[in-house]
Amino acid sequence: MKKLSFMVVTAIMAIAAVTLTSCNQTRPPKADVKTANDTLSYIIGGGLGNELVESGMLEQMKVDSAYIGEFLRGVNDVISAKEDKEKAAYFAGVEIGSQLGKQILPNIERNYFGEDTTSSFSRDIIYAAFYNVLTKNDGAISKDSITVLYQKFMIDMQTKARERQQAEYMKMMEEMNAQKAEEEGATEEGTTEENAE
Repeated sequence: MKKLSFMVVTAIMAIAAVTLTSCNQTRPPKADVKTANDTLSYIIGGGLGNELVESGMLEQMKVDSAYIGEFLRGVNDVISAKEDKEKAAYFAGVEIGSQLGKQILPNIERNYFGEDTTSSFSRDIIYAAFYNVLTKNDGAISKDSITVLYQKFMIDMQTKARERQQAEYMKMMEEMNAQKAEEEGATEEGTTEENAE
């Protein structure tokens, strides 16, 4: 009996700890609305929150509802940073990193590799080169060479994308022509049979 009650007490304590932790993450901040500006501030915050929910942006950004507390903490950290240059620099880095990781690099890979999902570029090496350029460190390739090679890479990527589009277009045209020929063949066959009767 003592073992059972110890297990029950342990389970209740674990549930309480999880509940308190999740409450702390999503506990609403105090909105002390006293002035007209306070009221407008609340309306702006609520309106922006409504737009975020109604637009489906959280789903598009793949924000798991189980981690909404972390999302809100991030929002608060950014909007409350104000004039703190260190925090402003960090959050600018997070924003650029987010754009690179979620949009720019996947688009570059899609344009360069096409439908080959087994190929990708090394995020670690991309970051190392990015770091070296921004901190003006010497890297594996000189800055001047990178500029020229990057331009060549972009041209090569655009050429590959155009070639894939052209190949897809040609394939589509061939399929349409084959279907048209098949339909015309069926029509001619039907006409020949009618004439024979």
